[in-house]
Amino acid sequence: GRRSQLARRVMPRLLEPPDLPDEPLPTLSWLLGHADAGLRLTARHYIAPSLVGEAAGMFDWHPSGAGAADRRHQELEVYPLHTLRALAQHEMGAVRRSGGVLVLTRTGRLMAEDAAVRWHIGTAALIGPDDEPDPDFTVAVREAALLVIAVNDGPIAYEELADRLTELHAAEGWSSRSGGSLAEAIRGEIHVLRHRLRALHLLDESTAGGSAGPSVVSSTWLSVGLTSTGMAAALSALLSRALRPRHHDHQ
Repeated sequence: GRRSQLARRVMPRLLEPPDLPDEPLPTLSWLLGHADAGLRLTARHYIAPSLVGEAAGMFDWHPSGAGAADRRHQELEVYPLHTLRALAQHEMGAVRRSGGVLVLTRTGRLMAEDAAVRWHIGTAALIGPDDEPDPDFTVAVREAALLVIAVNDGPIAYEELADRLTELHAAEGWSSRSGGSLAEAIRGEIHVLRHRLRALHLLDESTAGGSAGPSVVSSTWLSVGLTSTGMAAALSALLSRALRPRHHDHQ
């Protein structure tokens, strides 16, 4: 099928050692560094506003919401940080809540101390876990999106990416789990992937166009493009996916 053809085209690049900066995942390193000392949370268990403001300023994450720029930042108003925290806590298993702080798990401590471990686990989260015997739609779409972006080897128009992914998944027999349009479900998954890329500072913002909120698919996106580190991360995520343990049916 088309997915296999894309994978074959990308495969030689998966084995090439990436050319990475000293800290390829600075946002994740920041979060783990604060969690090492106990990252302060509010009474409702969101990241403390002072730390939200620190991250927003450091990584050029502009808060959303009316008047957000003129008051203390809240985690939900800086959506890349909220996405980063969710990835680190629920998919990477790097941090956990202990009372009023986020602390490192055993995995998180390994990630904080070893850049290679941080890169491997951090980039694998772009696609996400697929621990069930049955294929997962969200994981399938994110994998295919990274394959298409990697083969394109440059920014790809948002509409073209959505159309190609819809065609590929329709040919594979996928349907929307909600019973709605397959095309709209795939657009939603592209949006999720874009948030993950932005949270890990891998999205080329100069190609991104509009910056819609967490639940809005923006029609003003010009294209989806990755930084050079972002492309290396996409290839790393695809390699992790290719090397994952396989489930076998013993019926």
